[in-house]
Amino acid sequence: MLRNAGVGASVDQRAVGAMAAMVVASGARPGTRASADALAKGLRDLVNRDPMQAAVATVLGGAYLFWLAERDANPKCRTYLDALVFVSTCLNVGYAQVFAQTEAGKAIATVLMTFGPALAAKIFDAPLSG
Repeated sequence: MLRNAGVGASVDQRAVGAMAAMVVASGARPGTRASADALAKGLRDLVNRDPMQAAVATVLGGAYLFWLAERDANPKCRTYLDALVFVSTCLNVGYAQVFAQTEAGKAIATVLMTFGPALAAKIFDAPLSG
C-alpha cells in the first residue's frame, strides 16, 4: 500500500504516486470526484488538444518515472537515457533490450505499451483549435 508520494516513500512508491496523480489531474475537474469516464475524457481531451505535445510529455515524463522506478534495481536502466530509449520503444515497436524489473516499472511500462502506440499514431495530427 502506498503511504504517500513524498518524503519517506520509496522510489517505487513515488513513481507510482506521481503517475497516479498525473492521471487523476488529467481527468478530474476542480471540485469534482474523478470517475473512470471523466479520466478517459480528460486523457482524450489532452491528446486531441495537441497530440505531439502529449507524445513528447508522455515520453519524457514516462522515462523519468521509469528511471526513478528502475535505476537501483535494473542494471540495464542506469541513466535517464536508458529509460528514454525504453519508453520511446514502448510507443512503437518495443525492441529495446531493457525490461522492467520493479513493480512500479512494470506498471509504468504497461500503461505506456497499452496507450503509447495509439498516441504515437496521432503524433502528426493537427492540434484542435481553440
